[in-house]
Amino acid sequence: MLESSNPPIGFEAHFEAHDLAQEWQSDFYAYFEAPENASRYLPATSFVTQRFGEKLTLLDLACGSGALLRYLPRHCQYLGVDHNADALRYCQQIYPHRQFIESDVLDYLENSARDAAHWEVIMLCGLLFNSVHRTTRAKVDDLQILRQALQSVRPVHGVVVLIVPFVFSNHPEYSLLKQAAWKLDSIERLIQACQPQMIVQNMSVQLGLEQQIMQQTVYPDWFVPPGAKTSQKLSRWQGPYMGSWTIIVE
Repeated sequence: MLESSNPPIGFEAHFEAHDLAQEWQSDFYAYFEAPENASRYLPATSFVTQRFGEKLTLLDLACGSGALLRYLPRHCQYLGVDHNADALRYCQQIYPHRQFIESDVLDYLENSARDAAHWEVIMLCGLLFNSVHRTTRAKVDDLQILRQALQSVRPVHGVVVLIVPFVFSNHPEYSLLKQAAWKLDSIERLIQACQPQMIVQNMSVQLGLEQQIMQQTVYPDWFVPPGAKTSQKLSRWQGPYMGSWTIIVE
């Protein structure tokens, strides 16, 4: 029997710092680029393309492997920002004609405030609940990131898109809907503080990624291989598959 049905606010207790160098020297993030993972990005990219057209301007914060680019229009004006040099070298090899900047997300937003009106869309894919400072490795305040992002889009029609990763446990006491409710509560605490004019929400589950992940040399820290013996060190929300909650904030 699990101790409580309530996760920590914001899921901070689930967070663990990663060994960034080890991850990018392996195939750690290959599952983001798997075709099965399209549902992670398509609700957001379809919305912004329909709204802003093929030539939209988009800032991809914590761009990682650049997986989002697979689902964006060819002619969009794109900039990817990440604090991981290994990740950006990978991005530049795959997308040599795209622009990437090595920087902490929050530092970049604060230092580029004068260019705020340039971006129609700012995308945060998997950043919230997982952002750490590049130097100190301390957890960054998610509300601070979200507020700064909302100040850094075009003031009238710009949108901030959150794609929030969510690990679904397969424990019988933790149904998908109950876990989704926990995650939504955590997200709404952030969004309500920003008083947005519009919110569009969509939940997607990435099924069929197990085999893709199990072929990697390094497992994501949330992945529990089928048949593995669990231990007390594992988060109660860990499981064999992943989902995401897409929130579009105006």
